[in-house]
Amino acid sequence: MLLARAHSAADEHAADESTITDGVGQHFLRACPEMRSIISIALFLMIGMGVSSAQNVVLNGTVGQIVAFPDAVKKSGTLIHEHEPIGDVKRGQFRDFREGRVQWNSTTGLFSIAGLKMEDSGMYTLLNNDAERYKDHKYQLNVDDTIALQLQRDYDSLNKAKDQLQRDYDSLNKEKDQLQRDYDSLNTQNNQLQRDYDAVRVKFPFLDQYCPLRSQKRVCRPCPEGWELSNSKCYYFSTERKSWTASRSDCLKQGADLVIIESEEEQDLISKHTRGGYSYWIGLSDSETEGTWLWVDGTPLQG
Repeated sequence: MLLARAHSAADEHAADESTITDGVGQHFLRACPEMRSIISIALFLMIGMGVSSAQNVVLNGTVGQIVAFPDAVKKSGTLIHEHEPIGDVKRGQFRDFREGRVQWNSTTGLFSIAGLKMEDSGMYTLLNNDAERYKDHKYQLNVDDTIALQLQRDYDSLNKAKDQLQRDYDSLNKEKDQLQRDYDSLNTQNNQLQRDYDAVRVKFPFLDQYCPLRSQKRVCRPCPEGWELSNSKCYYFSTERKSWTASRSDCLKQGADLVIIESEEEQDLISKHTRGGYSYWIGLSDSETEGTWLWVDGTPLQG
């Protein structure tokens, strides 16, 4: 458009020019010398636009991972971060200027950065010296800390869980201590009850006879097992043959004594057990004075 307008202006002022020999462009330059600088700037801009590099390539990376730059350098080239060279290749020999994190693959010719950090974000320039003319490639690297954030969130979550577990542990430990105190108290009570029980058994040795333990419970009855109840008294008719003295000793061991007949009912009970030809010792004896019959409680026999 600029050249077309210049041509039109030259036609309008053609009558004022003395010579026209070099065509439209030269005629225009002679007719409008004030436009020369404008045309030069326009031509410079067009030339500059024709040789400028492509738009920056955007690369995305994640903290801790690796990113590769897509343009290859086979023999010679330099990778620059902002204004600082971080790696170069000269005649196939590679040098790293970033603590071993910059790499160059001699097979693919690709530069890469390993173990990405947040500070690796920024503008990168790859100067490729393989061609006759230097060729540069621009990259915008964006490093994302998603993994770091996720790790931090996971760490915070685990830390909270640990704190909760610690609180639960402390609470359970307190409960355990309380249970231990309760156990010790109950054990003390149990020991006291055991001592009381043992004292009762010593004081009342026939407890098991009258209150036998069945299914962890004591069931008391008026007479021991094998004894016969009659008129609120318990009678035991032994089938063993023993002397009067041995029989009385056996009765005393069981908390009883040979029978003292104090009523007709007792007489009838004993008579009933002797009808089959059995005989039993009763609590009557003249062992102290022959001919003087005394009951085992010391009372004399009434005639």
